[in-house]
Amino acid sequence: MGTRGPNPSPLEVFIEQLGLDFERLGASRSLGRLFGYLLVQDGPKSQDQVSAELGLSKGMTSIAMRQAVAGGLAQVVPRPGDRRHYYAVAPDCWVTSTLVQLQVLVAWKHRAQEGVRALDTGGRGESRPAAQLRDAVLFFEFLESLFAEVPEQFARYRAERASRSDGAP
Repeated sequence: MGTRGPNPSPLEVFIEQLGLDFERLGASRSLGRLFGYLLVQDGPKSQDQVSAELGLSKGMTSIAMRQAVAGGLAQVVPRPGDRRHYYAVAPDCWVTSTLVQLQVLVAWKHRAQEGVRALDTGGRGESRPAAQLRDAVLFFEFLESLFAEVPEQFARYRAERASRSDGAP
């Protein structure tokens, strides 16, 4: 499925474009390609299958798979009697990966709070850096309040859409 040939299929283009999207956002291209590949599969795939299909080394595939699982994009799917790990897109990966990102934002909020405390002038006025960090704390608190409602709101939205449409995107 790698796009090594001159005429890639639409699925190969999709996978490659998702890899480039991930790369533009600071993640690895391999992670994006892995996620794109898993999105278009009917069932779980082993590391060897993914590595062969995408033309990635086993080491790079292993790293990308660990990142995908940690980021809520993929899950390990055990197969009784088979020692290999199989991977598939995680159920509700969009919600799960958003909540993983929320954890990052909460950590940044805590770090900004530490910075505000470290810059405390003991009541002699707030420095510009402290004001910037205080604004960051406020922003992250705002995002945290919004994200906290996302899973429930999305479940309602999904149910409403399913009840009034043919399921088309």
